[in-house]
Amino acid sequence: MEVATEIEFLLKPDAPNDAARHDVYFNRGVIGSQAFARRFKNANPKDASPKSEEMVWLSRGLYEALQAFIGLAEDERFALRAALYEFHYQPVANAFAARGPRSQARAVAAR
Repeated sequence: MEVATEIEFLLKPDAPNDAARHDVYFNRGVIGSQAFARRFKNANPKDASPKSEEMVWLSRGLYEALQAFIGLAEDERFALRAALYEFHYQPVANAFAARGPRSQARAVAAR
């Protein structure tokens, strides 16, 4: 691999994203699995509500930001495309489906 352009990005993970032009979110996912197991007594987050304490802890704002972003595709003036790998999260799939008829919101998932 040859690197032709290098970009340095100073990340302030605790700064609010409200006024930012671009948002960066890091969910806890696999990295936080041991902390999750200790904190939530190894609960299975698969069936948890997106607003449950477990999912809010795992998401770190990613779910809410993604829902808000998908929600921007209000009508035919908007086109939103997503290629998702190992995608299993039904609430986000529902958000794409809800926008599909009114906009060009489409998601393709691969396993």
